[in-house]
Amino acid sequence: MTNQNSVVVPQIRPEQAMEQLGLKKDAYYDDLKFLGIKANRDSDGKSYLDEAQFQLLAALRQHVTEIGKRDGFQMPGELATVVNGDMAQPEQEPVQAETHQAEQFDIQAIISEAAELAGSRMTMREQVVNAIAEQLSYDDLPPAVQAKVQSVRAAADPKAQPRQVATALLSQWRQQRTAVAA
Repeated sequence: MTNQNSVVVPQIRPEQAMEQLGLKKDAYYDDLKFLGIKANRDSDGKSYLDEAQFQLLAALRQHVTEIGKRDGFQMPGELATVVNGDMAQPEQEPVQAETHQAEQFDIQAIISEAAELAGSRMTMREQVVNAIAEQLSYDDLPPAVQAKVQSVRAAADPKAQPRQVATALLSQWRQQRTAVAA
C-alpha cells in the first residue's frame, strides 16, 4: 500500500539527461564531477538525477555553450543550495553593506554593460549556428537537405531552358496555391 501523502520526486535517468542536453557520456560524467553532483540511486540501484541536480547540470551546459568552457561557471543562487541532496544555506551578507556597495557604482553604466552582455548571449546561439553553417560542405548535409540542394541546383542549372524551368515552377506554385485554398 502506498502512502497518499508521499512526494513524488522526478527521476531523470542519465540517458534522458544526456539526450535532452545533447551530451556524450564522457561530457555528462565530467560535468557531474565538475559540479560535485553524485547521482541518486533508486530502490533497484539505478542512477538518476533529481530535478534540482538536472537544472544545475543544464545551467552548466548553457554556460559551456555560451563561453566554451566550464571555467567561470557560477552556480545560480536558487540551485546552489541543492547539491547531492544536501540543503546548504547560502551565505547572506547584511543588506546595509550591499546598499553601501551599490552606491559606489554608476548603476546606469552597469545596466548598460549587462544589457550588452545579455544581448550577446541571446544571439550567441545564432552566431554559432551561422558559423557552423558557413563551414558545412555538401557532404556534411543530411540526405533530405542534399535532396533540396539538388532540386534547387537542377532548377537553376544553366543547361536547362529558362522557359521550361519557369513553366515547371509556375505550375508547381499554382498547385500549391490551389491546395492551400481548398
